[in-house]
Amino acid sequence: MRPAGPRAVVSALEPELLSAVGTFDPAYASPCWQREGHSLGCLPAFYILSPHQAGGKSLYAAITGHPQVVSAHNPHTQFWSGEHMTMPEYAAAFDASAARAAADPRLLIGDASEQTLTYYYAQNMRGHRRWSAVVPACFDGCARNHTDQAAPAFVECAEECWRRGERAHAEHARAVGAPGREALKVPLMMRAAYKASPPRLVVLLREPTERLHSAFYEYGQYRDRYGDSPEGEIKFVEDQVGALERCARKQITKDRGKAGARQSDGDGAGGPMLPAERRCALVFESLGYEEERVFFHCDQVLRGLYALYLEQWLALWPRDRVLLLLSEDWFQRPRQTLARVTSFLGLPGDVAADDALWRRLRAAEVI
Repeated sequence: MRPAGPRAVVSALEPELLSAVGTFDPAYASPCWQREGHSLGCLPAFYILSPHQAGGKSLYAAITGHPQVVSAHNPHTQFWSGEHMTMPEYAAAFDASAARAAADPRLLIGDASEQTLTYYYAQNMRGHRRWSAVVPACFDGCARNHTDQAAPAFVECAEECWRRGERAHAEHARAVGAPGREALKVPLMMRAAYKASPPRLVVLLREPTERLHSAFYEYGQYRDRYGDSPEGEIKFVEDQVGALERCARKQITKDRGKAGARQSDGDGAGGPMLPAERRCALVFESLGYEEERVFFHCDQVLRGLYALYLEQWLALWPRDRVLLLLSEDWFQRPRQTLARVTSFLGLPGDVAADDALWRRLRAAEVI
């Protein structure tokens, strides 16, 4: 059976993402629609997407200094990667900016996120609702029936919970018309919500090992466990990479056991079977109790696997609506970078030549 398109899948998976968004009015530069009661509802016309420690916040702040970008709202809600807000609540977050856009239809509304781009398991919660509905309750039952959580009986009980969750998740994906459970992902949901008018994406990428190094020293939980030293950082990385490698070996063995059998655990990009490494990267802690027990589920390593995530974003987005930038260029050549971003967004003015505009954007920047 041919997989359903993005809107058909999301209509079955998260219908509220679609039903809460009206028909976009082409009179507005931002994707806006008339609500009942005649107020204007809007979504962002562009997103600054980056992993943490990559400069996304400061780039977004600088862009909001442009006179044609409206920023009367709080960015960084992380709406697409979580499940803490409904679509009406997300749209309502832009009401003040929508009111400005109603008075000046040329204005662009933007948003920024450090979690949306790299949609590994913990940053793709809407895609895993069925798994989450099965595993925690099952695991609680194991804890009630087995007091020693190190005992083999408890571990096997927990692993069975994870197997049930995996089956439920895969069955749900088939039921909504997705080619596999990893297809229930952030890019699919965002693309469907915007219908035929996808937002522009400014993607900011930092050299992965430099980004991981910054993260290790920014977040206390890693240094508390491994020590505030280069040796501690090395041990942290060795443990995280080792856990991913063990996961891949286990999944390869599992795949070999399924060889020749019908398998639908793919994402539509690389054939009917998802490669083991890709599966571990996208849904690591959902693959087994062993993976769940890994310290922070390899999150800092996963955040640097840019190619894996970009492949899926670019499969769903027109190439002329995605701008890829290096954080290093933003850090070292901010004026040239802002000139590229404003041109990509269709904003008036030449940052490279207009000193007043350059100073205005730079003054809005937050480091």
